[in-house]
Amino acid sequence: MELAGEELLRRLRITRAELQSWVEHGLLAPLPGAGDRFPAEAVEEGELIRKFSALGYALAEIHRIKRSE
Repeated sequence: MELAGEELLRRLRITRAELQSWVEHGLLAPLPGAGDRFPAEAVEEGELIRKFSALGYALAEIHRIKRSE
C-alpha cells in the first residue's frame, strides 16, 4: 500500500515544510518514480521521528539513530 503525500501529512499531523525537511535529511523517502507518494510504513517511521523530535533530538541526530538500526 502507498500513501499520497497529503494523506501522510494528515495522518502524522505535520506540515508540508516538516515533511520536506524530513525528506531532505534522509529520514523519509517517497517511492521511486511515484512523485509525491510514500510507502505505508512511512506513517510508523514518521511517528518515531515526531517522538524523537519532541524529545529534543535534531533531525541530523535522528538520522544517525535511524542509520544505526
